[in-house]
Amino acid sequence: MEAEREERRRIMQERKIERAEEEQRNIAAGNPGDVDFIGLVRKWRETHSDTAQSFSSSKQHPKICIAVRKRPVSEKERAKRDHDSVTCLHPTVWVHSAKLRVDGITKYLDHNSFRFDYSFDETSTTEDV
Repeated sequence: MEAEREERRRIMQERKIERAEEEQRNIAAGNPGDVDFIGLVRKWRETHSDTAQSFSSSKQHPKICIAVRKRPVSEKERAKRDHDSVTCLHPTVWVHSAKLRVDGITKYLDHNSFRFDYSFDETSTTEDV
């Protein structure tokens, strides 16, 4: 029983170190905030990144065209330790809302999608738009 307890402590210590390193990487990348939520958003983006369409496959030019462009996270938001919670996968924009389950411990994301004629992420230039 003592060996199992020591093993659990060792695993928890390793997880604590990994979380601290991940937090430092997030801060260095300019995305401070809750490590768990940032990780959940990153995993979601990795699994859904192939759903983005190219701009050439978009519809014909309609009379009214709605385009959105995501702005980068501002310094004020970084100071408040807000994380990047919007993903643009043309033509859909996803807003990831950080939530806690009823137990008050388990974290999860609620995803809301909005579809536009064109959507551009924060790396898009004015010429692209």
